[in-house]
Amino acid sequence: MSTMNNNQTISDSNVMDPRRVASMPPEDQRMRLFFLEEARLLCPATHVNCSEYSKIHAVYKRIRRMERLFTLMYQHNWGQLLPEAQKAFNYYLLEGYVAKKERPRLIDLLTREMDFTIKLAQFNDFIVFMMQHYISQVRQIERFMNLYYRPDTMEPFPPEDEDDEEE
Repeated sequence: MSTMNNNQTISDSNVMDPRRVASMPPEDQRMRLFFLEEARLLCPATHVNCSEYSKIHAVYKRIRRMERLFTLMYQHNWGQLLPEAQKAFNYYLLEGYVAKKERPRLIDLLTREMDFTIKLAQFNDFIVFMMQHYISQVRQIERFMNLYYRPDTMEPFPPEDEDDEEE
């Protein structure tokens, strides 16, 4: 499928029209190659028999999911949750609402969950860095897609639900 827009051809083949690539600024050519390589690494199912547009769109969806993951982790209030959760669980364990046989297992489970949460919270600086990195990549790929893959004459992307569970 080909569509004309401002006398330039946009092809839905596996590779963008070489004339279109040659007309891109060098930084956009590098970005195109970068996102195609990201698609190969992050979305291996798109590697075979997919158009370049499909590859770029697939990596866009994957990067958006990573951005949402790190944003969710960043927004979680680790410090406030731990003491409150521990108080709530200890109340039920100590007040006899849980059978004596069940207490050691629940205490062990609670301890492992708290250890995991504490260890995860120690990566907050990395979480912030990765969140900012993926926010930047989402903006870059959106700009790139709007310039080279979404002219007014092409069909818009299909609507997506926020979770993108099918990946």
